[in-house]
Amino acid sequence: MRSLKLYETKLMEKLILFFVIALVSMVALMMIVVWLFPGQAFNWAKRIEWTRSGLTEKNIDFNGLHISYLTGGKGDPLLLLHGFAGGKEHWIWVAKYLGKYFRIIAPDLPGFGSSTSNVNLNYTVEEQVNRVYAFSQALGLKLFHIGGNSMGGNIAGVFAACYPEATISLWLLDPGGVESAQASEGDILMEKGEDILVAKNPEEFERTYDFCFVHPPKMPGFVKKYLSEKTAAGSELLEKIHNDLSNHPAPLESALHKSTIPTLILWGDQDRITHVSGASILESLMPKARAIVMNNIGHIPMIENPELAAKYYLEFQNKTQ
Repeated sequence: MRSLKLYETKLMEKLILFFVIALVSMVALMMIVVWLFPGQAFNWAKRIEWTRSGLTEKNIDFNGLHISYLTGGKGDPLLLLHGFAGGKEHWIWVAKYLGKYFRIIAPDLPGFGSSTSNVNLNYTVEEQVNRVYAFSQALGLKLFHIGGNSMGGNIAGVFAACYPEATISLWLLDPGGVESAQASEGDILMEKGEDILVAKNPEEFERTYDFCFVHPPKMPGFVKKYLSEKTAAGSELLEKIHNDLSNHPAPLESALHKSTIPTLILWGDQDRITHVSGASILESLMPKARAIVMNNIGHIPMIENPELAAKYYLEFQNKTQ
């Protein structure tokens, strides 16, 4: 009996040792994969986040363009447009709260992410609006909500002005294109020749990343390294897009003047890229607009506080129905 207990004890010790070694080996293997293949590791990580938010990636081709987009949820379509140097992933966290009520559609705009990226294309707001409309038609969308952040907000606002018959409501999150707003810290730096939007090396990426947030979301080192290198590699195209946008502005003041489309304007009070004064300016132009300034938030509210951004959006939609 005593020898049997001793045998069982030794067996348990061996099993524990086996599982510890297996766990350590698995962690070591994952670290090696992350180090050797950071891009693949990043793709795995983001697909996990897509799944957690109820989204799947789809692709569509039309008019010589390839568009990658995330979609999921149920209800009226809600088309969401990311900002400059961003991508469809910018919406995954807020989609977790909105997917119960809306069919989320978040594309990589042409020039960004996994969609067509061609340095020879024109990337003005007007051209991107035309592409967004063609994208909506290719998906068979007749009537939908549209929203956008930063550059995407400028595009969404002009889209609503050009296609009011297709627009149920408009959601603007720290949009670009409010020309009468006070100069932001970013505007002042760019006037001095410091472009804080186009990062050409890891150090500039770090600066731009911190510039966008009050409390930057935690990002694993390998992810930040991979994204900084990818952004730097695409800096020529980003510069081209930035120049197209700067040389052919599309002011929201003229586009949305007296617009009767129900519009929610969310703006971070600590936005260093687009000045928060734009919120009250836009609200004053539209009889059905409501502006909310989010305290202690930077340029990308749906990333920095997705739950609160979704709460405000759902409250707005409940009041407009």
